[in-house]
Amino acid sequence: MTRATLITTVMLSLAALFPAPAMSAVIMPDLETRLSATGPAELVPVIILMAEGPLRAQGETQQGLPRRERQRRYADAMQRFSRRSQDGAMTVIRAEVAAGRADRVRSLFLLNAISARLAPAAVRALAQRTDVRAIVLSRPIVSNPELPGVSNPGAGARTPASPPKGIAWGVQTIGAPTVWAGGNHGEDIVVDVIDTGVDYDHTDLSSRIWTNQAEQGGSAGVDDDGNGYVDDVRGWDFADHDNDPMDAGTTDAWAIMTGATPPHGTHVAGSVAGTGAGGEQVGVAPAARIMIGKVFPDSGSGGTLDDLLAAMDYGVANGADVITMSLGFSITDNGDTSQMLKGIMRAQCDMIRDAGVIMTVAAGNGDPSTGGHFAKPFDIACPGDVPAPWYPGG
Repeated sequence: MTRATLITTVMLSLAALFPAPAMSAVIMPDLETRLSATGPAELVPVIILMAEGPLRAQGETQQGLPRRERQRRYADAMQRFSRRSQDGAMTVIRAEVAAGRADRVRSLFLLNAISARLAPAAVRALAQRTDVRAIVLSRPIVSNPELPGVSNPGAGARTPASPPKGIAWGVQTIGAPTVWAGGNHGEDIVVDVIDTGVDYDHTDLSSRIWTNQAEQGGSAGVDDDGNGYVDDVRGWDFADHDNDPMDAGTTDAWAIMTGATPPHGTHVAGSVAGTGAGGEQVGVAPAARIMIGKVFPDSGSGGTLDDLLAAMDYGVANGADVITMSLGFSITDNGDTSQMLKGIMRAQCDMIRDAGVIMTVAAGNGDPSTGGHFAKPFDIACPGDVPAPWYPGG
């Protein structure tokens, strides 16, 4: 079997969620290039896909149960399966951690994968295992994704000004007040906002932040609910690896123009559940609660795919009804690595759907009216392009 055929087999089997035959794992081309240029002690961020593939545990969801109970059982089944499937590889990785050749190890239970930073020798050793399907280089993601060479035209010229202390134009335009009049304000709905974090002290949002009751009433420094995250009262900061998912972005226009990060996650959370307590009503579901999944570091240097996958797992495992992500990464070719990345995101999204969780994802900010955007279908950011987009009119 040629290497190209092997890579194609891996991608097709991943997309179909079928187990792969026993064989040495594929190190994807971009990771191979990175390893060749990396010193022996340098740690490289990777995603290790297990040979068994994700478990489609429909039989364990017990369809007659309430949706949230089915979601809980589904997540439990995924976690049990992944622990068993990953046990051998995890034993090897823990030894690498002890030797200083690995860190930041996480189980990605929906995808049945492991993320870690590994030294080149550790990557190559894992690639020889028959229980490992493929090893992929984790890649950057961007918030409110821009396609290369395309500037964001901004909303100011397109959105009519809203009257102060009124209901925002966009909220009115989509008919939210009509839904409110019917008695639905998003009560009892938890929305997981995966982004730059959320300013949980914001006037419009402080009363709408989801609370992990087991941790809020638990012991400081203890993982009271056993979910792998210590004191995750409001959510988790996957980028900075701590329990404070505060949005570190600034609203200072000059600072943003000179490279500072805007509070994008707070903006998204406000669009979801802003109460209007500070003035204008911008939230479409002001009674919903916001779970915070922060995947962009305080430094503003950009998030990574492995952090994103971990945050998506967290939302499913901790009871989110909706996951919303205004982020992604651009794929501009149909090469082996690009197709593998799309396969990973398609599998992850399929598993979230099977869990009964609604997911909304940004398409990106590429605007045909500005010119210079990529040709179809590369003008849609991933994971917004899995499955492939349908274009009205051809």
